Amino acid sequence: MQQLDQFQSMLNELQRCRINVKKQINEFKVLQNEISELHKKADKDPIALRKLAKFNDVMQSDIGAEKIIKKSEEVKLIFNQLSKQFKQLSVENTGQNRDLFSPEKNKSVVKKQYRTFV
Repeated sequence: MQQLDQFQSMLNELQRCRINVKKQINEFKVLQNEISELHKKADKDPIALRKLAKFNDVMQSDIGAEKIIKKSEEVKLIFNQLSKQFKQLSVENTGQNRDLFSPEKNKSVVKKQYRTFV
């Protein structure tokens, strides 16, 4: 039963991480759309041109594209490891899950022994 609880908590944690990654992906898509809008407006709007220049400076600095790429590779590696662990746990628990969810048969009842002290 403890293994089932651990497995369930791992599934919950994985689900929470998946939701967080989806949110970040959506935020990234919004950012991409904003950047493309700035590129479209850059010819006519000096503010958009300044924002693009600042963005390019940031991307070329230490916190720029290299760091983003490195972090994305780390995230991919972590998700691959989680996937492998999840598959391993599911394979290990397939036989155990049947035992946990099936009605217990041939379970002997242990009698309690009472001592009386004189």
